[in-house]
Amino acid sequence: MTNLQDKRWVCRLKADDDLAFEKLYCKYSRKLFNFGYKMLQSKQEAEGLVQDTFLKLWEMRYKLDENYSVSGYIFKIARNKIYNIFRIRINERFYREYIQECAERLEDNLERNLDFSELNALYLELISKLPERRKEIFLLSRNEGYTYREIAQKLQISENTVDTQIRKSLDFFRESLREKYTAISH
Repeated sequence: MTNLQDKRWVCRLKADDDLAFEKLYCKYSRKLFNFGYKMLQSKQEAEGLVQDTFLKLWEMRYKLDENYSVSGYIFKIARNKIYNIFRIRINERFYREYIQECAERLEDNLERNLDFSELNALYLELISKLPERRKEIFLLSRNEGYTYREIAQKLQISENTVDTQIRKSLDFFRESLREKYTAISH
């Protein structure tokens, strides 16, 4: 396929031609997978990147300019998705480290003031206070082990929404624990 052929496929894609989409997928999916794998170091994430990128290409097909390189569109979409994956990874690592630090600081207090059953009861109480959708997202992440992307797909919401809801849950837990343990230590 030449660039001229790519232009034709983009024109046909804009006209909702499934075959044009398939041709572009066949031409670029392997290159995109290799690019994603090199950046993400994960076969599963690279496969997801390919799917997400081509889904986005399909969704924005009417906005495509056939005079612009379709591979440029594809790899720009992929690059932005990779940035989002890295951002999520960094946020998850930050929160894990933050929670670990909090746990270490509160460890002595916890040992003196709570036994496991009290802590578990507190956890369940705090979970029950979360709004239903936030609770569902949090439990899928923490109890079921779903990734943010899997949760987003399962609930048909954006990964950004999942990230926001998890952060709000953690902030709520942190604040509730801070209030409880400040009251106990005084």
